[in-house]
Amino acid sequence: MKPKPLKIDNLKIDTPLILAPMCDVSRAPYRLLCKEFGAGLAYSEMLEAGKFKMDRKQFDDFIEEERPVGAQIVGNNADNIKSLVESIQDKVDIIDFNAGCSKRRYIARKWGGWFSGHPEELGKILSKTRDFVNLPLTVKVRLGMNRKEPEIFRILELCEDIGIDAIAIHARFVAHNYLDKADWNLLKKIKDVANIPVIANGDIFSAKDAVRAFQETGCDAVMIGRGAMGNPFVFSDAKLAIAGKDYPKEHSLEERLSAFSRFLSYYKKYSQKQNFAEIKAQATWFTVGAPGTRKLRVDIQKAKNEDELMHILKLGS
Repeated sequence: MKPKPLKIDNLKIDTPLILAPMCDVSRAPYRLLCKEFGAGLAYSEMLEAGKFKMDRKQFDDFIEEERPVGAQIVGNNADNIKSLVESIQDKVDIIDFNAGCSKRRYIARKWGGWFSGHPEELGKILSKTRDFVNLPLTVKVRLGMNRKEPEIFRILELCEDIGIDAIAIHARFVAHNYLDKADWNLLKKIKDVANIPVIANGDIFSAKDAVRAFQETGCDAVMIGRGAMGNPFVFSDAKLAIAGKDYPKEHSLEERLSAFSRFLSYYKKYSQKQNFAEIKAQATWFTVGAPGTRKLRVDIQKAKNEDELMHILKLGS
């Protein structure tokens, strides 16, 4: 089964493979790299509506070369969300509302994943958000707070009534964080009754996983998070796989370092705030999966500056 291009309202996404919003990962340089490797759409890391009023510069992370691009927002105050949306919606093509983040500090503030367990409250804030978002609007949720209360069907009903254009579902419960396997069986049941596009998320680490997600859930697209960290190849491989074509079963260290070098050039060109610790983290992620690289990752962590890192990786500065 070859998936069709994804259409979310008036936005057509030729390849239904999406880079998930991830803090410290889904920034402009890495989004652009993943788009070049085959992602049809990439979302920004989660943008906190409350922080926007304090430091607007941190939200200026979008570049023309990566479009179409999405922004993910989080919050529970409509005025703060409106201020953020009005600032960014001319720079992006789609906006996603985070109702699935399972981090405790967000749950405590009644943000993110808290909404996955409180569908009526989610409906209220989404209705207000829909009023001032002039772009396609999606929501990313989990199945509910815990297995006893799978709120996802009520959430889907509310989203459809409000006019949400698509729903991305991390097929786990908030309370389980990442401990259980993603429940693709429940995801299929949701897809079977949905009247808006359903984007599958959770436990997609490879091209094989992406194909299986389409086959087992009937989803309209897959969203790849942790499986894409330091691994833009997951998009090029999955793009071939869902088209029924052969794809590489592994990628050499040389290929990985070449991709990292490309990322680094984008980082230097586009990052608003450059941080060597962030570069080291990316270098570490890019080497994961290549055989015999454990010592290399230890050495990467010892690097004190970019020159030392380039020497360790045997890359030209």
